[in-house]
Amino acid sequence: MPVHFLLPMVLKATYWIPHGDELIDLPNKDSREMAKRISESAGRDKSEVRVIISPHGLGLSRNIGVIMTEHFAGSFKVATRTIRGKYRNDRVLAGVIADSNPEIVERVTFATGSGPKSTFPIDFGTLIPLQFFPRGDVVMIGQPRFNRREELVKFGGALFKILDKYNRQVSMVFSADMAHTHAVDGPYGYSADAKVYDGSVQDMFRLNNFSRSTEIEESIINGAKPDSYWNLLIMFGFLHAGGIKLHMEYYYVEHYFGMLFAHS
Repeated sequence: MPVHFLLPMVLKATYWIPHGDELIDLPNKDSREMAKRISESAGRDKSEVRVIISPHGLGLSRNIGVIMTEHFAGSFKVATRTIRGKYRNDRVLAGVIADSNPEIVERVTFATGSGPKSTFPIDFGTLIPLQFFPRGDVVMIGQPRFNRREELVKFGGALFKILDKYNRQVSMVFSADMAHTHAVDGPYGYSADAKVYDGSVQDMFRLNNFSRSTEIEESIINGAKPDSYWNLLIMFGFLHAGGIKLHMEYYYVEHYFGMLFAHS
């Protein structure tokens, strides 16, 4: 039986990547510029495994789900084409993450334990960011939405320690869009909280100081309607544990929602 924790390996890279359809359809100058920058960074990624946490994947009411199927596969139709993906799960790494904190992290299976039917569907929050990377194995984690903030920060710190000592080169991808209430005619309406939330998060990236993420008022989150907040807390713990600094490459508002791209 192979031993998977022999020599420490430095984490390859950390990314904060949005998942708007516009990154595939490229309808305007901003979307083209952001997609270009993501491609330039992610396209050079040499990691063997990408761990991705998506807000549109499996959601559990009280815990964090780590997918344990043998494969992932899915497709998603955008305006200009249909994107597809099929990936193998690094189930050894997934198992170590799932067993790291049994109180809030749990294994999730689907269909069968192994073989071609052991395939979990890929959500668009996972599929779109992975389009920019070379082929490789994937570990999928469902972003939690519970409000136990310190537990999420703690999970992020534990996650870094696991990835950093794994014997394969790993990159970490936080899939996240920003506030969704920037426009009156958007599907979630308008709130002044959108600008407040996005501005606060941008300041954190510029200063590489995410400690204020735990202090954002619940009313701001409810008004701005981001899908990124819970990933922000996990990332805070992750970056703090590793002493990692991120570089914010690009931010813009696509009609009603904000998108931000950053990488280590």
